[in-house]
Amino acid sequence: MKFYQKWMIRAAAAGLGGLIGSVVWPATAWAESATAPGTAASGGGLSMILPDLGEFLPMLVGFIILWVILAKFAWPKILDMLDKRINTIRDNQAAAEKARLETAQLLEEQKQQLAAAKDQANQIIAAAKAAADTAKADIEAQAQAQA
Repeated sequence: MKFYQKWMIRAAAAGLGGLIGSVVWPATAWAESATAPGTAASGGGLSMILPDLGEFLPMLVGFIILWVILAKFAWPKILDMLDKRINTIRDNQAAAEKARLETAQLLEEQKQQLAAAKDQANQIIAAAKAAADTAKADIEAQAQAQA
């Protein structure tokens, strides 16, 4: 079996077995490399787990350089963007609260105006009924007088 096939089987076992599978896989890989023929030249055993210093040190130096560059240039800009975002959210919340209060005030004013318009309409209707009643009485009186 090729290495990637073994790895896929072990990854499936790790996914199904959870922690046990993930602990068993490195141990089995180490055991296979120690017992497999021709492993003396490949440097099996602990060298499979520990990083090669020829690769590790340049990676560590590159990581530190990248971290310093990001800390000097990118991190302050990220913090500024976050501060601007926080301020924008606070301003939007304050504006929304102000708009909500204004809307509530306008709604109350409209309710008062509607009540006043209903009262005025009722007064006009009452006055029209009174005028109609007096006109009716006058017409009836004239009709009585003519009859």
